[in-house]
Amino acid sequence: RGPERAISELLEAAPPADGGDPLVLPYGNNELADMLGLSRNSVTTALSRLQAQGVIEKQRNAIRILDEAKLADIARLEGE
Repeated sequence: RGPERAISELLEAAPPADGGDPLVLPYGNNELADMLGLSRNSVTTALSRLQAQGVIEKQRNAIRILDEAKLADIARLEGE
């Protein structure tokens, strides 16, 4: 399983945001790497790609999900 798919699946499993606000998850790169059993470098690269696609916004020790539908598509496509 690729890093983008693993991260997408993890972020998709998060509870939905209230009131239509973007969901913010309190995970830094190190925490994600530990949870997913991936290297920090793989997680950093995957998050940077997701941010470049407008799916997430990386913040200090947090991730803001900007496009939940696209995130679901990435998780599904990388699983094929």
